[in-house]
Amino acid sequence: MNKHTGIYIPGRLSSERLPRKLVLPMSDACLFEIACRKLNELPKDINKYTLVYDKELVDIAGRYENIIVIHRSRESAKAEGPLSYIFEGMKMASDTHLMFLNPCLAFLSQETILKSIKAFNDSEADYATSVKPFQNWLIGKDGKVLNEMNYKELTTKKIEPVWQAAHCFHIFNREQFFQDGYMLKDGFLPLPVPVEETIDVDTMEEYEYARWKYETDLRNRY
Repeated sequence: MNKHTGIYIPGRLSSERLPRKLVLPMSDACLFEIACRKLNELPKDINKYTLVYDKELVDIAGRYENIIVIHRSRESAKAEGPLSYIFEGMKMASDTHLMFLNPCLAFLSQETILKSIKAFNDSEADYATSVKPFQNWLIGKDGKVLNEMNYKELTTKKIEPVWQAAHCFHIFNREQFFQDGYMLKDGFLPLPVPVEETIDVDTMEEYEYARWKYETDLRNRY
């Protein structure tokens, strides 16, 4: 399969849990600008897009010469579904596959993004998503353990980890997505992401922590 995977970051300021979170200050930038910087510096053979409606986000994305700015409709920026409607602006992309990249991940590295795209392009998969390890007991409502548990030791140190969704990105077949609306399907490729890179922002508490860590990392870097 000859794949060409483009990357896009969708953005909107109408988030219900934390409105305007993409433009809240993070030291010298904001979450959306950090995402655009990261995207802009990726190799030129990768098509890079932002999908935005709000003027503030359009203005930020427009400062980066290697990013194609796609203007989405006001309605699609406020809608909660279906996904093929929310992301309908990506119909204009020419790539065989697209990586939907979460713009709320200040710590996701370019190395991880590139490694994930390479692993996907080298595979036979048509769909993929980011995962991170989970090493703990899984317990059903009936009190039965769903994985392994040593009742004599009661330790999780020796448990074989399972994967849980990391919510950093999904990769999908662009043409098929706009036909059936599925961004993931059974048999998708799980792509591991370092746990420390999966810090997401959905609440004020998460924003405060991410801001503190981002600014601390910047100070330590210099």
